[in-house]
Amino acid sequence: MVGWLTAFTDGYTSDDHLCSDPQAVAVDGSGADQVRRCAARLAEVFPAALSNPLKIGDAAMPGDMAASMILWEYQVHGWDLAHAAGVSWSPADDGVEASLAFAPGMLTPDFQGEGKAFGPRVDVADDAPALERLVGLSGRDPRV
Repeated sequence: MVGWLTAFTDGYTSDDHLCSDPQAVAVDGSGADQVRRCAARLAEVFPAALSNPLKIGDAAMPGDMAASMILWEYQVHGWDLAHAAGVSWSPADDGVEASLAFAPGMLTPDFQGEGKAFGPRVDVADDAPALERLVGLSGRDPRV
């Protein structure tokens, strides 16, 4: 996660909007300081940077779309980490609601189902907390 966050931050903060290689990022200690440094760098360029395309290798996508994808993935992977560690985690509801609006467009049959990047959707009650609905939509069971 630190590698990809660094890569995306490099893309948003560079003149050419090219992401660095996430595999080349070394995690120093817990990685928390690296995450804080990325957040500080992003705070300097957002929201203006969202109007620029973000280049990942030979591909590019609109900056605002990339930010929505990143937010969604980090909320779900944040849940994964918290769940695995047995700790609670509560990202801001407005961000989770934004991801609930964005994710269905990305979770097409090409990417979601058995043996794919995202598992099949897990049914979650419509009145469940937003994070539970998001992780269920993303193929995780929030009840386990």
